[in-house]
Amino acid sequence: MSNRKSILIGIEGSHGAGKTTTALALTAYLKSHHVHAGYLPEVARNSPYIDDIIVRKTRQYDIASELHLFASQIDEEQKYCRNYDVVVCDRTVMTVIGYSNTYLSEATGWNGEILDKMRDFSAVYAQNYGALLYLGDRYEAQMTLDALRPNVGSDRVIIDTAIRKACTDACLPLAELPLGLSTDQRVTWILSNVSCVRQLIK
Repeated sequence: MSNRKSILIGIEGSHGAGKTTTALALTAYLKSHHVHAGYLPEVARNSPYIDDIIVRKTRQYDIASELHLFASQIDEEQKYCRNYDVVVCDRTVMTVIGYSNTYLSEATGWNGEILDKMRDFSAVYAQNYGALLYLGDRYEAQMTLDALRPNVGSDRVIIDTAIRKACTDACLPLAELPLGLSTDQRVTWILSNVSCVRQLIK
């Protein structure tokens, strides 16, 4: 489905699990071994909808915000695939589905139909990921100055469960990293256990 022969590596997990740190470290490692790799930051952080919902608290999750995030995630992934052989994604479309299933679970009528189609499409599109890694570590909210994290900390377990279920419903195999690993240990684990990544290192 990508517009060139690129490998998409998705990194999922709850807030503060270390997705960004791991994605950056993995990308850096691949680059140091002459792999043309790019890091795709979490798309939601640039969304005006998420800023309104989480930071400003001027709106709630709705169909417009989820459609925007869903389309933006796919759009950014495909644009990165034009320029890199490997794209390491900080979150994937499954995050959007997990949030939609959580906050818009009672949507009916046209909204409900749109969400059903998003789920169907994501199950097909997600086959595009060469690997989907899952980090289950947790963080302490008071240890961060990230404006997005403390506000969603109370929903962490709910969101974590929803993202896992979205992956399961889409029949996506998850490569779940052991808890408590350092960043270097995570990269080593990925290289040892994820075949599509291991094969990149000559």
